[in-house]
Amino acid sequence: MNDSEDATATVVDSATDTTPLSIPRSEASKSEPPANAASETTLSTPELAPRRARPQPIPALTSVRFLAAMWVVWFHYGQGVTPAPLLPLAKIGYLGVTFFFVLSGFILTYTYVLPGSDGSFERGSFAVARVARIVPLFLLSLAVSFPLFVSLRLPLDVGDLWVAVATVLAIHVWIPSALFAWNYPSWSIGSELFFYLLFPFLAMVLWRLRTGSALIVYAGLLTLSTAPSLAAESRAGDVSEWLGDVLVYNPLLHLQEFAAGILAAMLFSRRDVLPGSRTARLILCLSPPVILAISFPLSNISRIIVQSGLLAPFFALLILCLAVSKPRTRLLAGRIPVLLGAASYAIYLFQAPVWDYMSRIIRQGNQEPQGTGFFFAYVVVLVMASVVLHLRFEEPVRRQLRARRPWIRMRLLLP
Repeated sequence: MNDSEDATATVVDSATDTTPLSIPRSEASKSEPPANAASETTLSTPELAPRRARPQPIPALTSVRFLAAMWVVWFHYGQGVTPAPLLPLAKIGYLGVTFFFVLSGFILTYTYVLPGSDGSFERGSFAVARVARIVPLFLLSLAVSFPLFVSLRLPLDVGDLWVAVATVLAIHVWIPSALFAWNYPSWSIGSELFFYLLFPFLAMVLWRLRTGSALIVYAGLLTLSTAPSLAAESRAGDVSEWLGDVLVYNPLLHLQEFAAGILAAMLFSRRDVLPGSRTARLILCLSPPVILAISFPLSNISRIIVQSGLLAPFFALLILCLAVSKPRTRLLAGRIPVLLGAASYAIYLFQAPVWDYMSRIIRQGNQEPQGTGFFFAYVVVLVMASVVLHLRFEEPVRRQLRARRPWIRMRLLLP
């Protein structure tokens, strides 16, 4: 989920900006005089370099992360208290994870590929930044939920030990039997780490292409990721649980969502295929009713198909419009929405432990707590705890780890 990172240090601290960047323009604009000699010498070489200047923030890209996280929470725990007209929207709340994958690709590309002009990339610094962003809170969430994991699997055996090791290493996303054993929303962390591993190479490949060619490559990725799901659903009979888990959660089938974010950032930088500011604002205004409208048919379609990345281009368009229009309303750019967006990673990771512990405390006999009151109390506790975790644990630990990064710093040139 995550998203966003140092890049969420940019999106969490805010996001991105539309100011001119020291990057090569698209092939169509090569006839324009270069801003400086450095940019002229790199017109034919994509840059994958550390930032020379910190991108100015787009707070809306931080705030919207809170909405995506709460959409996932709503899907997991709020369907039972949702009014009928909004129930289809709650049923597709798992698409909040898709949004996070797209946003992660956008922010990483904006932060590491677009600025700079020497064609190099500090892989060591990148790795430290990503680990500092993702791992500490992930491990804390596992520690907090460990008693729940043990209590549900007693008596423990060797298989449980293997599941625990796979989860701690964040490779459980590749193992269907281990997906939901321990703090089940954490499956997406394994996907994010996989995307981080591929990012330097995937971004460079796409960046070398003209815009049209990059769009064609993305269309191919989208086809490859959706084809297995469509094929499985078209077969007679039900899809097995094992195959369904592979089609819904396997990181390879979500890679095109991450690539959609990379492509959106490329379009944003090249300025050759962009909606105008007014058009972007219009699209943003229309997006809530559009999402609500499409939720009705999507809620009746198998999740295997819906979560195969079909809406990734739509989410990429929304993120691009936010970057272009830079809305500055208090709803998206105020201090509280930005803080809530910054705490969205904690909200996502701790949604299950908080629900389980509150349920056990309030439970009467074997009766699970229900009702609107309990759900809203849960949301309040979850959000407040997540804000505290972000301010008192996540950010201080991330800063400490990044301050000590020289011990693994490596400067490598990519081809």
